[in-house]
Amino acid sequence: MERIKLTINSQEIKAGSGATVLEAAQSADIYIPSLCYYPSLRPLPEVTPDMACQLCLAEVDGKVVLSCTTKVSEGLIVKTETPRVKELRQRNLFAILRRHPPENITGELKKAADYIGIKEPAIYIPKKLPIQEDSPFFLRDHNLCILCERCVRVCDDVRWAGVIEFAFPCYRACPAGIDIPRYIRLIARGRPSTALATIREKVPFPGVLGRVCIHPCEAACQRGLEVDDPLQIRMLKRFATDNSDGS
Repeated sequence: MERIKLTINSQEIKAGSGATVLEAAQSADIYIPSLCYYPSLRPLPEVTPDMACQLCLAEVDGKVVLSCTTKVSEGLIVKTETPRVKELRQRNLFAILRRHPPENITGELKKAADYIGIKEPAIYIPKKLPIQEDSPFFLRDHNLCILCERCVRVCDDVRWAGVIEFAFPCYRACPAGIDIPRYIRLIARGRPSTALATIREKVPFPGVLGRVCIHPCEAACQRGLEVDDPLQIRMLKRFATDNSDGS
């Protein structure tokens, strides 16, 4: 395999052709925090961009990039500890820690948090999700989920077991298995066409479902159970259909 020379933090290293910056750094024992990365899996930003942990940032040619998707090239100069990178990492880590009980920060999350540091403690928003104890193999506490998708993807695509589910009550309640949180996020970010594409991954007629679905997902909506009113998930499906560009 062709070996490519690049520089990371003033250290010249060699990496195999086709390797990513993150893989090159790991091979040289240069730590770049990452929670959703796993060696045998396609990088999450290429699968579900809006779900990536966004911690493996690096600066290449003056631009901040995700090191897990950026390929190495001859003479590439990478900086992983610039002020801009550190600031963005802290911001992204803060968002992650808001979804995780502070007394249970362990493993890779603790390593990343200790390395990145935070300017102020994140205020944890309790999920109050039930702990699943019906499996003879493991205890599944969805309250500890930080939405990196790694455990689910490894279980499905590496172990071929398919026994771990996503920590979203609405997701589990949907008979069609539509990725409800994802398409709602996309609508909130002004991307109804992409939201519609997400819905169509599971159902062929989202416009019809947006009008007649009995929406059991809304009864399971955590916001409705713990905060105020459930999100109007069925109507959001209709919104995505009516406001897409038709592609």
